[in-house]
Amino acid sequence: MRVITTCLRAAVLTAVTTLFALPVVAADMLDKPEGRVILEVSGKVERTTDGTVAEFDREGVIALGAETFETTTPWTEGPVTFTGVPIQALIDAVGATGETLTVTALNDYSSQMRIDTVIAAGAILAYDMNGRPLSVREKGPLWVVFPFDSNESLRTEEYWGYAVWQVKSIDIE
Repeated sequence: MRVITTCLRAAVLTAVTTLFALPVVAADMLDKPEGRVILEVSGKVERTTDGTVAEFDREGVIALGAETFETTTPWTEGPVTFTGVPIQALIDAVGATGETLTVTALNDYSSQMRIDTVIAAGAILAYDMNGRPLSVREKGPLWVVFPFDSNESLRTEEYWGYAVWQVKSIDIE
C-alpha cells in the first residue's frame, strides 16, 4: 500500500508540475503585432514573438511605457519634446541578457553601445516628437534620443553617434 501511495504522489506531483510549467513557457512568448512591424529585437533575448526575434508594431512599442522630455539636438531646431519607451523598459520586455546593443537604421547605419551606458544616460526609443508620431522624413518611426540638455557629458560625438534615427532593429549581444 505504501508503494502505491508513493507512486500515486509522484504521478500527481509530475502532473501538477507539468500543468504549472506550461503557462510559464507561454508567458515567455510576446504577442505577435497586429499592425505593421516597425522594430525587431534579436540576439540574447528570452521573450520573442516567434522563438527567434521580438517584433513590435507602433502600438506594441507604446504599450511598453512612455517617458517624455524636452531637449535640443544637433539635428533639430530649438528645444523639441520627445516621447518614447525607456531603453530599460524595452530591455526588460524582451528579457535581454546581453551587455551591448547594436541599433540599425533603415539605411543600414548602425551603432553599438553598452546597455548600462544608455540606460544610465536616460535614453529613450522615441516614437513621438512634439506630440506627433515620428515619420521616416522626421527621423522615425523610432529614434534613440538622450536628454542631451540634462547633462553636458551627453553632448559629445560619442552620444550623438548613439542617437540612431529611423531605427528598424536592435541586436542584443
